[in-house]
Amino acid sequence: MTDLLKIQQCIFQMYRRILGDHSFKTGNTHLNVLKQHGLHHPLELLFHAGCKLRRTLGQRLTLVQSDDIVNTVDWTHLQHLLQLVHVTWQEQSQVHMSIPDDEALAQPFHCEFCPFRSSYP
Repeated sequence: MTDLLKIQQCIFQMYRRILGDHSFKTGNTHLNVLKQHGLHHPLELLFHAGCKLRRTLGQRLTLVQSDDIVNTVDWTHLQHLLQLVHVTWQEQSQVHMSIPDDEALAQPFHCEFCPFRSSYP
């Protein structure tokens, strides 16, 4: 799981460097960057790459001879890794869907006991 999150963070950093959208300058969250630029979530990219690898291996293993070196690599853990990536991606999507939009966060706060007002909750 730690490695998966490190890969995700690395892809987010690459996105931001390429786009020049650094959070300390723009204040954008990772999700805002994905939405604004129409980018795929890093775990989505990783999941689809893993699925492509699984298909390629399935096709390749049916075509090679039994003594081929390709048969020496154990890919039985690939399905488990794909499930881990998919579940993590879906969990993050659910969490992000429950987070209020920026408009909801920007509503001013009014104290009911005193005249204090703030634009931050």
